[in-house]
Amino acid sequence: MTSESAEPQTIAPDPKSVSDFWELARNEVGWTRLEFLLGSQQESLVEPPWMHLSPYPDKATALVLELREEGKAQVVTPRDAYPEDDKDLPKVGDLTIVCTGDGLPAALVMTTEVSVLDHDGDSIVEEKLRCLHPRQRGVKASDSADVPT
Repeated sequence: MTSESAEPQTIAPDPKSVSDFWELARNEVGWTRLEFLLGSQQESLVEPPWMHLSPYPDKATALVLELREEGKAQVVTPRDAYPEDDKDLPKVGDLTIVCTGDGLPAALVMTTEVSVLDHDGDSIVEEKLRCLHPRQRGVKASDSADVPT
């Protein structure tokens, strides 16, 4: 008899829910109107990647709710989580869809600052995010039932 006591893990979002969220977020941010006037811009066409702010479902949901309420967040990742050539480090202007622990797309964010820092002898990547969608609507942590939009 084997005993497995694994920690609960976040759930990957359904690709259709990510696409639907992206369409809604693009409209709210106003890129679809600008495309009509200025032509298509790469960042407004390509669906951004998604992520969780924690590998633990409850914490991931709490953090995305805080992000939505505050309008900003900071993500710290070990430097060795990225390839050594810095090519895949986050860049200012990158877009990402942040999901709840249950895999529901909940926020569209833009990277506003990236720093590679030394922290107690370890190299870390600090990424500052700004919430673009939804715009701050006073979502409270107790409103988790209607997180997606």
